[in-house]
Amino acid sequence: DAMLQISENAKQDILVGAFDEAASVQYTVNLREHHYKAEHINSLNLFETETAGSIQGEGAAFFCISGTPSTTSWCVLKGLQIVYSPQDADALANALTSFLKENETLYDEIDAWISGASGDAVRDQVVMAFANSVLNSTPQIRFKHLCGESCTAVSFALWLGASILKHQHIPEIVKSSPLSFPKNLNTILVVNQYLNRN
Repeated sequence: DAMLQISENAKQDILVGAFDEAASVQYTVNLREHHYKAEHINSLNLFETETAGSIQGEGAAFFCISGTPSTTSWCVLKGLQIVYSPQDADALANALTSFLKENETLYDEIDAWISGASGDAVRDQVVMAFANSVLNSTPQIRFKHLCGESCTAVSFALWLGASILKHQHIPEIVKSSPLSFPKNLNTILVVNQYLNRN
């Protein structure tokens, strides 16, 4: 685990990354399991659909992380947590509360959050209930209409969040909130979900 290695030696630079390559056999299996939509859709309309499944994605993202900030650092990654098979929004809320406390961050300090909603009417239920309760007053960003759903889609979300913090700009295509985004962005929370298992 790179974050553990950095906590032991902050001067290290570690290359971490993720990649996913789509294959036709993988697509067929996931389509059969209703992980992907059977109907063809425009990806920009992904969140308007009311059917099971998302769209297949693939991609790659690599990052150089270090325990020592420099003038070229884009952001600080305060921590990460995996919640396995959350039963409901309360399970995510409890996990978030402990995560924020552990990372000495208040709810009010979250300027925006990146939602891992995938356009899957079945598997998005927990994350959508969470969005409509715990984070309903925090501006929301979505990304899976741009990269699709895959095991490593969260790497896209991490890149997006880091890029937003670096450039202090949120592209219109990812804004998914009637709420106003603050002018100065300091803290972005990523809440991804993959098939409502992780």
